[in-house]
Amino acid sequence: MSITALPDGQPVQYPPAGQAVAFARRRRLRSALGSHLIVIVESRLEDAAGRSVASHLTTLAIGVSGRTLRDAVPGAVTAVLRDLSPAAMVSLDPSCTAWRLDSTHDHDSFWESRLARERAIAAARCTLLSPGFQPGLFDTRAERANQAGNDRTRALADEIGRQLTAAEHAAFIAVRERVVLILVP
Repeated sequence: MSITALPDGQPVQYPPAGQAVAFARRRRLRSALGSHLIVIVESRLEDAAGRSVASHLTTLAIGVSGRTLRDAVPGAVTAVLRDLSPAAMVSLDPSCTAWRLDSTHDHDSFWESRLARERAIAAARCTLLSPGFQPGLFDTRAERANQAGNDRTRALADEIGRQLTAAEHAAFIAVRERVVLILVP
């Protein structure tokens, strides 16, 4: 369901994509909520491809006057989202900072180990063949075989370099915060 609100004379389509607004139907839930909006904010760590690496949900109860809720629900919800950005909402949750530090540390440790392993494999596989061979006087087969081996090693080194670059790129993470759900009494 989409609500059009008119705060400050500007039409606003609500809710934005990826957000949901739910209205409490049961009397017991409405009385328990009172004049509070329940806001659920999702914090995600995403890799460079936009895939979710870790996520954390923060739940907040935000007090709004009962009159505002009765008279202008879309305006109240829009005002809450305008005044409190998801980053500000997450800063109200003390466990979110610990989660972010732990998740980032675990992610960095994983990629540090993986990149060290990839570099060790690259170093072991990309050594050129030893020039210690004895070709025949008029026979260049050994020389051509050695050159072909070195060419394969260089091609392998290029491929491993591309894989290392991709792995280093995948190690990057970004924090994204967004409001997922608003429960209105």
